[in-house]
Amino acid sequence: FDNTAFHRYECGGLKPRHRRNSEDDDSNLRDKLSKRKSAALMKVVSPPMEITDETKSNLGKVHYHLAYLHGQDRFPEIVCPDRIDDDESPSHDIFSVVFHLSHAASLANSQACLALARARVGLQSSASPLLHTNVPIDFDSAKDLCRRAMASERAPASPKAAAGCLLYQILEDEETTGDVEKLHVLEETLNFLNLAELEQAAAKEHVKNMSSRGKAD
Repeated sequence: FDNTAFHRYECGGLKPRHRRNSEDDDSNLRDKLSKRKSAALMKVVSPPMEITDETKSNLGKVHYHLAYLHGQDRFPEIVCPDRIDDDESPSHDIFSVVFHLSHAASLANSQACLALARARVGLQSSASPLLHTNVPIDFDSAKDLCRRAMASERAPASPKAAAGCLLYQILEDEETTGDVEKLHVLEETLNFLNLAELEQAAAKEHVKNMSSRGKAD
C-alpha cells in the first residue's frame, strides 16, 4: 500500500495536517474568523423604547387584567395540585393578585387602586374574593388609593366615581374632615358619575354603529 495515502511520510511518521507554511497563513485565518464573527452580529440595533405616559397606562392595564385573571381561577396550574381538592385551600394564587394589583396601582390604574382601596377597608372586590381577607386594614392607605384613582387621567370614569364614593364615606365616618374638603370630594364624584354616563352612551352608540355596518356589509 502507499504510505502517502494515510498522511504518513515514507519513513512511517505522521504528516501534520493543516500545515501552515508561513505567518501569512495565520493572519489569513484570523481575518476569516473575524469576518465570520462580524457577519453573525446584528448590523442594526434598535434604539431603546421611549417610556411615555401611554406606555405606563398600557402596562398598568396589563397588570390589572393579569390580577383579575388570577382572581378568577384562570391559572389553576399555579396552585399546588395536592391541595386543589382541599376545602380550606385557596382556589387561586392570591399573592399573584396582590402583586399585579400593586404594580397596576403604582402606574395609576384606577381600577386597581379601587380594588386595593376596598380591600384596605375590609370590603370585597371583583378582582378576587380572597383579596379583602389577605390584605390588612389600613384606612389611611385606602384614602391615598382613592385619591390616586380619582387623579388618574385615563378612562374609564366609573371606577373613579366609585373611588370618590368610598373616599367620601371614609371621611364621613372618621368625622375629622372639614365640610369644605368633603364637599370638594362630592363634587368630583358627581362629575365622574356624569362622565361615566357619557362614556356608557358613547360605547352603546359605537356598538350600534358597528352592528348596523355589519348588517350593511
